[in-house]
Amino acid sequence: MDEDLSVKRNVLQEGNCAEKAAPGDVVHVHHKGYLMTEQGPRQVDASEEGAPLIVTLGRGQVLTGLDKGILGMCIDEVTQITIPPALAFDNPTQRFTRKPVPDGSTIMYEIHLAHIERPGLYDSVMEKLVKHSKDIVAPLFVSALLVIFYYSSR
Repeated sequence: MDEDLSVKRNVLQEGNCAEKAAPGDVVHVHHKGYLMTEQGPRQVDASEEGAPLIVTLGRGQVLTGLDKGILGMCIDEVTQITIPPALAFDNPTQRFTRKPVPDGSTIMYEIHLAHIERPGLYDSVMEKLVKHSKDIVAPLFVSALLVIFYYSSR
């Protein structure tokens, strides 16, 4: 039997949907994570008081299911995201130094999306140049290109 590899979303509070979270966006979220047990949810993770978790979507910086669940959220939206084990801590593509839940656990996060930063053209070009510079050009050439790009975009 195939395991369900989708997340379930339940919007608790609508947000300002002028902008929606997309791959590559840097998002600031406040979160609470719960292990779903027969006795009810048990909190296993949370944002530090007042400090958001800041991640770039689509980069594997958080659980795969959390990454998928945040996509499409609006600023100030509060959503419950229920994540199956294979997209949470049982995901074979992610490594954990410590698992806060037993194997086979479904978890639920309550996410408040506080802010979205969208990288600009300069950031995007610079990231691509740096990523591919080892393969195609010398570091000095990359530096020169960045200086030229910076002054030509002013």
